[in-house]
Amino acid sequence: LEASNYGKNVTAWENYVTDLGEQDPTHQQMHRYPVGTGPYYVKEYEENSYIVLEANPYYWNATLWQELYGYTPS
Repeated sequence: LEASNYGKNVTAWENYVTDLGEQDPTHQQMHRYPVGTGPYYVKEYEENSYIVLEANPYYWNATLWQELYGYTPS
């Protein structure tokens, strides 16, 4: 991405974006294993069902409200 000159050559992105959409292997990998750098990481989830977050031991602020957090939509 160095050729993009930090946004000065935005057409360079077309070299890195494919027409595969959700069939792109990278998209599928990131969908199955989401990446985050916040206080929690995704431990487990079922699409349209539930998500379980666990405390990130490498987060800069070690004081968290909960070690484990779960959410199920109503």
